[in-house]
Amino acid sequence: MLVDIAKIGRTVGVNGYLKLHILTDFPTQLQVGQTYITKKENLTIEKINSKKEVKFKDYNSKEEAKELTNLILQLPKEEGEKLCDLKADEFFWYDIIGLDVYEDNDFLGTIKDIQRFPSQDHLVINLHNQK
Repeated sequence: MLVDIAKIGRTVGVNGYLKLHILTDFPTQLQVGQTYITKKENLTIEKINSKKEVKFKDYNSKEEAKELTNLILQLPKEEGEKLCDLKADEFFWYDIIGLDVYEDNDFLGTIKDIQRFPSQDHLVINLHNQK
């Protein structure tokens, strides 16, 4: 299973830097030297700054880097988990999908998806009494 880590955005400057849009709750998964899977090719982070702007190995100009815009950086589930430090009562979203939901011992349904919003996440639940 591959997990989405970030989406590559627009170029920044002239030296091949790109803006990243973080898709994970664990930015520690973005590290210099780490290689990520994309639909185009595997990409290795050469440099990253505090603004989450990255430069990938072998992409040294704005024109070269522009080819990477809109690609999704992914990691295999197990590899990504090694780069995270989960605290007590924290879970990965993909571990929650498929779980049953109960209220006062009454079965309500099963978690189908998680919708991410800036202020909070919403669980999408297949209700037990709906067909």
